[in-house]
Amino acid sequence: MGASYAGVGALDWTIDPPEGWSVVPAAATEAPDVIEAWEKEVTEWLSASFEQDAPDDADAADALRDQVLETVTTSIAHLRGLADEAAGEGERVVAAFGVADRTPVPVLLSVGMSDPAAPDEDLLDALGAKGGGAPIAPPSVDYLDLPEGDGVRVSRVDIDQYGGAWMSVGLGRRIEYPDAVVDTVLFWRSQDLFMTPIMIERLDELLPTITITRSES
Repeated sequence: MGASYAGVGALDWTIDPPEGWSVVPAAATEAPDVIEAWEKEVTEWLSASFEQDAPDDADAADALRDQVLETVTTSIAHLRGLADEAAGEGERVVAAFGVADRTPVPVLLSVGMSDPAAPDEDLLDALGAKGGGAPIAPPSVDYLDLPEGDGVRVSRVDIDQYGGAWMSVGLGRRIEYPDAVVDTVLFWRSQDLFMTPIMIERLDELLPTITITRSES
């Protein structure tokens, strides 16, 4: 993972996901055998977790196994589709596993660098603090004291065209260098509003595992 911008050096970033998180491979960034291995590993893990309370009755157990396989297959296809869509310079999809008996929860990860001399509110924009959507109330913006860089969390609830409520939580970090600023953004969105406090904790857990490295150019 890396990028370079004229006048502001070169940027590399890595993610070492903590337990319960996985970087979802994409066709544009991983080889087919890597994707296949990931899908196999996730299928086995999810199948085992969903089948741990299988009934004693053989027919019921078989029915549950078929249902689990369908759920797992659909979940993996959904994650892979999101990953292929998002894969690009500075963008990946990571998934949280074992969240309140839900299927894996996707989170969009973005890392970008810009010139500090240019007016720039991209971080707040990316987190959903300004404009767009149909928020029920003004977004909640919390500024955080992080060990590395300045942090900000934005939470908001929007109503879609069908009257459904969507919760989104964006967690951002800005690291300032003499000649550049580097923003890291984690963004989660769902209609499962009850997951919000859990996902806030999980995003807080994930952010420190994303490491920024700069080389001079």
